[in-house]
Amino acid sequence: MTRMVTLDQVDQFLSLVDSCRGNIYLTSKYGDRFNLKSKLSQFLAISAILDSDADDLDIQCADHEDDSRLRHFLLTH
Repeated sequence: MTRMVTLDQVDQFLSLVDSCRGNIYLTSKYGDRFNLKSKLSQFLAISAILDSDADDLDIQCADHEDDSRLRHFLLTH
């Protein structure tokens, strides 16, 4: 996963997640798994997104179209 370094990028990412049809999971190398469709999980995951090395996080999408949209976002931001 590409590391997001600004809150603006995080806001854009979470807006994109909110528009997705399926569940989106953020998983850390420690096994922490956040369902980003949950607002509470989004708040908990923000610190992981901002503080972690990009290689420590993985995104898993239930919907193929959601996966394509999120990967495009991460590659271009």
